[in-house]
Amino acid sequence: GYTGAILHMINHALGKSVLFLSAGTLVQTYNSKLITRIQGIGQTLPITATVFMTSLLAIGGAPPFGLFISELNVASQGFQTGGFGLGFVFLLVIAVVFAGLIYFAGKMFFSDLPSRIPRGERFSVSHLLILLPVCLLVFQGIYMPKTVQQLIYKIVSFMTAGGVY
Repeated sequence: GYTGAILHMINHALGKSVLFLSAGTLVQTYNSKLITRIQGIGQTLPITATVFMTSLLAIGGAPPFGLFISELNVASQGFQTGGFGLGFVFLLVIAVVFAGLIYFAGKMFFSDLPSRIPRGERFSVSHLLILLPVCLLVFQGIYMPKTVQQLIYKIVSFMTAGGVY
């Protein structure tokens, strides 16, 4: 439970930061915050769009990302401590949220490109800022370094022992 929650917070923070930075690029390029006006991002900004979609999958809890592992951990604890109902409701909510993310992201990525928006983008240093957290999200889903595991266990131990803040 606690381990999954801490892991979830770490991975969510990574994914959310990438989405925030990517969304900024999309809003700036399309000069709009409306999803209905941000279309064809795969053609307009292929690097940013790929990172954006990858982060959406990660934050939605798709495998092989770290959030998938943490959500499995939380769901497992729900089944063990709250019975079938709690675990089922948790998984159902996650499935509905994930479906919504994929639906809207798919429309943004695969829809026709508006004529007012130029195609393509050049790789720049700013792309490194969004690629590093995405790589960490993938890496944490595939392999959890011992030092990160130990840090999470120390945090959980502190939380459950009623440590002083």
